[in-house]
Amino acid sequence: MKSKLTWTDIFDWCEKIDEKYRHKHSSKLGEYKEVVIYGIPKGGIIAAAFLCQNRGFELTHNIKEADIIVDDIVDSGKTKNKYLKLNKKAKFECIIDKLNNKKYNNTDWIEFPWEADKKDDIQDNILRILQCYNIKVTTRSMNIVGGAIDGACQLLKITALSSEEYENW
Repeated sequence: MKSKLTWTDIFDWCEKIDEKYRHKHSSKLGEYKEVVIYGIPKGGIIAAAFLCQNRGFELTHNIKEADIIVDDIVDSGKTKNKYLKLNKKAKFECIIDKLNNKKYNNTDWIEFPWEADKKDDIQDNILRILQCYNIKVTTRSMNIVGGAIDGACQLLKITALSSEEYENW
């Protein structure tokens, strides 16, 4: 069974998280400390960006700085546990927790609004891996990755050719 989330679902979740953490980071003097959020690549980054928009939260790319770790979905809990081990003081929030929400227990696939009609490509997957290991990703590095992917694809085509086809290639 497939379930589709709407933008309204996402904004409602953001509001719930905002209310949950808004006053928890005030000091005794009444000063407000910004809540620092880390989004797990890939869907967690999108969720974290929505949380930071006009809510007084700060987005970080360094998991050690985060007060809250955010992801789009918890399926098995492995990703959640992995990232919580990297920052033991952080709280964890996700849009959909399939382990603890009976509504989604029997759902095979959950489509988020930002995934509608989007096809992953190999470059997206490599970007996700680089971000997971906190490797700074720039336009230049993604161009290098793209070139490496193109080269690998050409190499695969060459190795799939017969010797006669190779000579003519």
